[in-house]
Amino acid sequence: MTDSKPPRTEEARDFAFYVGIDWASAKHDLCVVDAGGRLVQQQSLEHGTGTIDDWVGELVRRADGRPVAIILEQTRGALIYALMNRENVCLFPINPQQFAAYRKSFNNVDAKDDKVEARLLARFLFERHRDLRRWEPADEPTRLLGQLAEARRAAVDDRTRFCVQLRDLLTKYYPQLLTLAATQLHECGALLAIVCKWSDPKELSRARRCDIVRVLREHGAGKSNVETLAEQLRTAPLHCRDKVIARVCAMRAHALAKHVQLANRTVAEYDEALKEAVAKHPDHDLFAGVKGLGKALLPRVIAAFGSDRDRFGDAQEVANFSGTSPVCRQSGKMRVVVRRRACNQHLKQTFHELANATSKWTRWAKAYYRYQRDRGLKHHAALRKLARCWIRILYRVWKDRVAYDDARYERALLLKTPGLAKYLPAA
Repeated sequence: MTDSKPPRTEEARDFAFYVGIDWASAKHDLCVVDAGGRLVQQQSLEHGTGTIDDWVGELVRRADGRPVAIILEQTRGALIYALMNRENVCLFPINPQQFAAYRKSFNNVDAKDDKVEARLLARFLFERHRDLRRWEPADEPTRLLGQLAEARRAAVDDRTRFCVQLRDLLTKYYPQLLTLAATQLHECGALLAIVCKWSDPKELSRARRCDIVRVLREHGAGKSNVETLAEQLRTAPLHCRDKVIARVCAMRAHALAKHVQLANRTVAEYDEALKEAVAKHPDHDLFAGVKGLGKALLPRVIAAFGSDRDRFGDAQEVANFSGTSPVCRQSGKMRVVVRRRACNQHLKQTFHELANATSKWTRWAKAYYRYQRDRGLKHHAALRKLARCWIRILYRVWKDRVAYDDARYERALLLKTPGLAKYLPAA
């Protein structure tokens, strides 16, 4: 989640209550202990806005002005959205794997009980709250960018899935239509329009040529040979002669084409909203000079850092949080370096795509990628190295509020990596 904070040691607080919540979709088991670690309350809470408001309001009233600490295994979702932005309520999300290790220290059995989970969560928070960092949402412009960027990414993934299914389906029963797909399937408006209007090839063969020509022209399927193309589609032989298969495939293809068209409109709406949100964000000018950051990547990078300059202590924290830095496991003579799995997956994808895009458009990034490949690194390993390099640079840009300058960082990189110089002319 782009607006959550990684753990870091915090100063001691005078909490009135420590609350552990084992959440679920319909109800939540919770346990409350006081400042001395004594059990105060244990109950099940039905999920509902009124129920949660009443319970939180009563707990804050009993705290008499002192803050209440709440821990739960969730960084996003219905419960944490209901609890956030409340006065005197401090939230501490915890990684489920981290809590699982704590739970097994009491009983190394996989048995699970919601009430026991809530009690152990409250105990964990009481014992270790000084080592945890309070979760705070980012400011509104950054949250808007982050949520829009993630929603756009999800819509693009949905569209890709629909396109793969549609292409596979057309290959089975209607392959002549794929001659229209000179580009990505979602960009081929003529193909989608044809499938939506004549999903059955027999219907297309009975259609008037002028109607097919009109649809093709409306969706930009060429100008000079459109009449010939329409005739070829009308007279193409049937690929599948089984009526049952053709009918079911036609129905499914029609639905998939509609989904792709809807996804196209949804992505366009997100693009427009992101364009407006990026223009209004105060950090827009800091990252705008990075070549390769397009309309989709720029808002994701801005949201990745946020507006709170105390959010990360150094660039290494950003690399750890986003999963671009490796993990070293060492014991005795054994030392193994592996990829970091426990991380924010959206940020990991963001910085990986940033490295991939800039390796094509930014001079020093292109040279750095080539340099790493010649040292024996595979494609994705070289991109991770480049991503860590970008994180160090952009962290400094973000922290100092100084706009990115290509030439400045190219000079700095040459001083640190002299062997890169011979790759720059080629880049």
